[in-house]
Amino acid sequence: MNHLRDKPASDFCSSLLEAVTKPRHREHKRMLEWYGGPFDPDELDRETIEAGMAKLARRRTIGQAAFAKSRSQL
Repeated sequence: MNHLRDKPASDFCSSLLEAVTKPRHREHKRMLEWYGGPFDPDELDRETIEAGMAKLARRRTIGQAAFAKSRSQL
């Protein structure tokens, strides 16, 4: 099982932040590899994060509507 998928998003975010910000953390190297490189919290941009979350919300809404439509056609 993939441990990244086994956790709720909020738990995973907490685990990721803890691991990437503490070089002696047992998951530090693996989490940085998963993240794709060095982590710098100052590079996080609120507008980019909000735009990404809005995109995910739209995709979820479209997916839910498609699922509901497919269920009503049964």
